[in-house]
Amino acid sequence: MVNNSQISAGYEDDPAKGQRVLQKYRVDDVVIAYASGSGAIGYGIIGDPSSYIHLVKGHPDDRLNGVHLHRLSIQWQAVIPNLANAVKPARFGLTHPIPTSCRIMDEQNAEKLTDYLRVLGNRQ
Repeated sequence: MVNNSQISAGYEDDPAKGQRVLQKYRVDDVVIAYASGSGAIGYGIIGDPSSYIHLVKGHPDDRLNGVHLHRLSIQWQAVIPNLANAVKPARFGLTHPIPTSCRIMDEQNAEKLTDYLRVLGNRQ
């Protein structure tokens, strides 16, 4: 996803839901990418919410074998390439998100997390 400047969502069993989840983002929304069970692995800024696409299984950009086919363009600001270095949200008083997309209400700690991701991402 990083090389294609995209974020993804699953919902292969409900394509309309995957589309709704990604199309609710607005210009300049900050998205923190999480890897389930690992933590935060990067963040980026939404530039064009209308860039949503739904790939078909087997498309050249389908590198996950039919999983996470819903895509949206993002301008990555920081990326942690190694899951072993993912940042646990508790480090900043936050919790791991349950839904695919949710707002972080504690904006101050969310900003601390993105600052930390930027520093950590630049070291790798």
